[in-house]
Amino acid sequence: MNKLIFKEANEDRVVYRYYPNGGEAFGEVEYFFKTKESRVVRRSVEDDTGHFGHKAASKIKTVITEEDVMPRSFTQAWG
Repeated sequence: MNKLIFKEANEDRVVYRYYPNGGEAFGEVEYFFKTKESRVVRRSVEDDTGHFGHKAASKIKTVITEEDVMPRSFTQAWG
């Protein structure tokens, strides 16, 4: 599970911090409005395989492109 918190946005992109397992250490993902692409820009030290960052980038892209929202914070869970 990831805790995702909005960090900043401008006309080109939005940045969210992701917290693997809701912990203290965070990484950052960004989404570009023009290209509709997302990527990890800073991996959390708690995310040694990159799995949490990949999940966060994918979720941010889905939420913004399909749901047309930019929530301030939310929790991402998977089975």
